[in-house]
Amino acid sequence: MQIREKLQNTFQEAYQDALSHGGADFKRFFIWFRNLEDAENEARIDQPEYRDPKLDAARSAIEQFTGFTDLRIRRKPKLRMTLRKHDEEFNVEQLSDGERNMLALVGDMARRLSILNPQAQYPNQGKGVVIIDEIDLHLHPRWQREVVGKLESVFPHCQFILSTHSPQVISELKPESVMLLKDGRLLGHAPRALGLDSSEVLEELMEGDARNVEVAQQIQSIHHLLAHDKIQDAQVALDALKASTGDIPATLELDAAIQSLKWLEDDAS
Repeated sequence: MQIREKLQNTFQEAYQDALSHGGADFKRFFIWFRNLEDAENEARIDQPEYRDPKLDAARSAIEQFTGFTDLRIRRKPKLRMTLRKHDEEFNVEQLSDGERNMLALVGDMARRLSILNPQAQYPNQGKGVVIIDEIDLHLHPRWQREVVGKLESVFPHCQFILSTHSPQVISELKPESVMLLKDGRLLGHAPRALGLDSSEVLEELMEGDARNVEVAQQIQSIHHLLAHDKIQDAQVALDALKASTGDIPATLELDAAIQSLKWLEDDAS
């Protein structure tokens, strides 16, 4: 990792590129962290227990958010940032895109808050307004569900304005925290959000199809056949559908419905 710049810890630096595309700046975080760690290591020669509060804030934020521990700079055989994940040391470049994105986001926020609150013992308690576009980008679905809550927990006095297309993110939020946009127009608050499953978010709030369109049409067709007592035709159509989908909840329900109708038909005869 070839990073040789030095940064000035000024208020201006705290806002540098904050509104640019991809505002979470890992390079600046790396340089800032390395410079402070160099100073911390020098201070610990005389004070072994010393820890820089700004570095501690960054380490704590990243650990709370990702579970990664022991964030540090290694200088040999080459300059790199490492951390421990599941008790094993990793170069940050070995992490997934989503993990690196979260490391960069949380680390960069901790850096900016530390610069803006130079005397604070707990910089992560600083106030601010944070705008993040596509918060779900590259994140595993489990992290999508957790990301907003963790941001609010790690940076409790920051206000977050986020955009997302992820049902997992939306279903973790109270309706009053969700504003709906369509074609650049503000539609208002979501009527409901918290606790909805992904398919309900897609259908109710995002006007999307929760199920594959072709599969949905086949299921609807089978229901239509059953409604007109065409049980054998429905069975043939269901068998064809199951050849593509296997046993899914919808096909199991249709199977049960067909069997019930067959029993009723047999009893009647």
